[in-house]
Amino acid sequence: MDVDVVGSIVDKEDVDVVGSILDKMDVDVVDSIVDKVDVDVVGSIVDKVDVDVVGSIVDKVDIDVVESKVDKVDVNVVGSIVDNVDVNVVGSIVDKEDVDVVESKVDKVDVDVVESIVDNVDIDVVDSKVDKMDVDVVGSIVDNVDVNVVGSIVDKVDVDVVESKVDKMDVDVVDERIFAILVVLSFKIVDETELLLNIVIRVGIVFIVDVNNFEFLHSFEELVGNDEKFFNTVI
Repeated sequence: MDVDVVGSIVDKEDVDVVGSILDKMDVDVVDSIVDKVDVDVVGSIVDKVDVDVVGSIVDKVDIDVVESKVDKVDVNVVGSIVDNVDVNVVGSIVDKEDVDVVESKVDKVDVDVVESIVDNVDIDVVDSKVDKMDVDVVGSIVDNVDVNVVGSIVDKVDVDVVESKVDKMDVDVVDERIFAILVVLSFKIVDETELLLNIVIRVGIVFIVDVNNFEFLHSFEELVGNDEKFFNTVI
């Protein structure tokens, strides 16, 4: 789907695609005055979406992609005055997101990606004046985010990543002490006594509870009898 406007005055140009599969969508505006150009894609698969503005005055250029798979989205502005350029991707999978502004005056450039998977996000500004540039990624997996500004005046450049998947995360657990509560059902057999000794040695700290009266035993002698060797070993 191609929408080409050459040497004309367009008050508003909307291209809306809902629930469809697009191989390529191009919106080219050359030597014209465009008040607003919107490309909205909802619930569809888009292979490529390009919005090229050359030598023109553009008040606003919006590309909104909602709940769709986008292979590549390019917004290129060359030698023009652009008041606002927005690229918004919500709830989608984006392979590559490029916003290129060359030799132009841009009041605001926003790239917002919300709840999506972004493989690569590049913003290149060459020989231009940019008042504000924001790259916000919320609740998503981002492989690479690059913001490149060459030979230009930039008032603000923000790169925010919130609630996202980090490439590397280390969690170190060092020498945690284990606490165990052992409920004893009043056994005094030698084999089970040896088993209790092994548990005490391995765990380190054991609270022994008499389930008959629900009170803590004051010593091991109350449980195993008067076995002095066993008692001294445990202590």
